[in-house]
Amino acid sequence: MMWQIFLGISLLFSSLVVIFQKKIHNLSESNPIRFVVAFQILSGIFVLIFGYFSNQLQFQNISHVWVNILFTTLLYGFGNVLYFSGLKQTEASIYTVICGSSSIWAIVGSSIFFHQFLNIKQLLGILLILFSILLVNRVKSGIHLTKGVLMTLLGAVAIGLAMVNDKYVLGYLNMYSYLSIALISPAIFTAVIFWKQMSGIHFYFQKNIVVRFVFVCLLFAIQVVAFFNALFLSTNASQFAGMSMFGSVLTMIMSMIFLNERDRKIIKFMALGLGILGLTLIK
Repeated sequence: MMWQIFLGISLLFSSLVVIFQKKIHNLSESNPIRFVVAFQILSGIFVLIFGYFSNQLQFQNISHVWVNILFTTLLYGFGNVLYFSGLKQTEASIYTVICGSSSIWAIVGSSIFFHQFLNIKQLLGILLILFSILLVNRVKSGIHLTKGVLMTLLGAVAIGLAMVNDKYVLGYLNMYSYLSIALISPAIFTAVIFWKQMSGIHFYFQKNIVVRFVFVCLLFAIQVVAFFNALFLSTNASQFAGMSMFGSVLTMIMSMIFLNERDRKIIKFMALGLGILGLTLIK
């Protein structure tokens, strides 16, 4: 199916974006809150440019979904705020596992609001992918309900429900129009919440970093265009969310290749095999 091709392109580019983001975040002056605000706004501008030159910017139906656009701003905005707040207080391995649950919440939301259910084989595929994520992010101490874990979990719920909301809005607005809103409005919301941290946002536009920053924003803009194409064309939001989970496993492989993160290689390749098997079952 065409949407599966778009999703595959999206997951590949998403993994590359994570690699380049890590390289920028390794800089001592980088701040995650300022980064996400500048990153999403610039990426949103790129999407607006794509839409303008393809003559696909159309906002005339916005009055039909203004409530949903408000949900987009709040869900993605609060999701980002909760993610970053949770990241400060949570181990990276635990954080990664909980963030991966956003697709599970999207499946739950799709089942409730769209009545789009999965069959037994597809559910087994999702469980295999989830197990592969748990395997590669092994948490020796277990996951305990701390404040950081709770924030991250609430963030995952918000992002998962936002994906369900996206599917609905795409029935009224074309992809470029909605995507630019979905990127820029939550970024502005986040900037308002963390306004005290915005004074150093110019860091990402300095001569020695701006080329890398603009490049990763361009990659991300291409990635989300492919992602939303897949979301628009897919007929089952639950199936789509389940296949999206494979992105976590793909990112792990890309990190081995480009960041030389080659510890526990056997475990990681086992996780990759389980993830591919799960992906096959979901299809």
